[in-house]
Amino acid sequence: WQSDDGPPRPVEIPAAWMRRLNRSPWAPDVRSRLTIQGLEPASAREEQGLEPAAAELLRRRGVTTVAAVQELLARPSAASPRRAGPPSPPARSAEARVQALPDAGGGPEPHAGERRRRLDLENKAIEHILAEEPEWIRAPQENPGFDLFQRDAAGPTVRWCEVKALGGALEDFPAVLSAAQVRFALKHGEAYWLYIVENLRGPRPCILRIRDPIGRTGPLAFGPEWRALADPAP
Repeated sequence: WQSDDGPPRPVEIPAAWMRRLNRSPWAPDVRSRLTIQGLEPASAREEQGLEPAAAELLRRRGVTTVAAVQELLARPSAASPRRAGPPSPPARSAEARVQALPDAGGGPEPHAGERRRRLDLENKAIEHILAEEPEWIRAPQENPGFDLFQRDAAGPTVRWCEVKALGGALEDFPAVLSAAQVRFALKHGEAYWLYIVENLRGPRPCILRIRDPIGRTGPLAFGPEWRALADPAP
């Protein structure tokens, strides 16, 4: 037997081991050396970057040769996991699926403390936007339809922006446009912007800028809350 770092030296091989050797399949390892599946020590597999459990799984599935591994890797897989990273921005023509909520007439008025908290968070979001984009002009507080606007050189308003402030991420709580804001967005089309400011309670708020949000809306999802508004048969 030849060691990797020394001259050949004789060894005594048990007969039982030889019988197992003759029954075991041979396969090349990652260094193209023939090895016996199931007999190499775990330390050798770990050196090659292959966990013992992974080697056993491949052996059970009949993947014991380089050709079999290459064939397996060449197969397309629709369920391949995506590499972690920032999501790609949507195309300009992308449509988003939205949930249609019935108009409840504004709903119950929030108590004073809750209303103050919402206004403070919205104010923080607007200040964050103005620090990055000072060309926006602030509308009066609780202005229906929009919070910011821009004028051209001649003076008329050419862009409107509704601001939604979130203490956390959009995945935790959705941004909701009121019925008045939806109508205003429909009226002004691509001149209307929705700015969603996330993570306002964290160290690094983030602005999501969405142009013409209603014009880019795809399917509307009508849930069970619409039962109460269903009309009787004519």
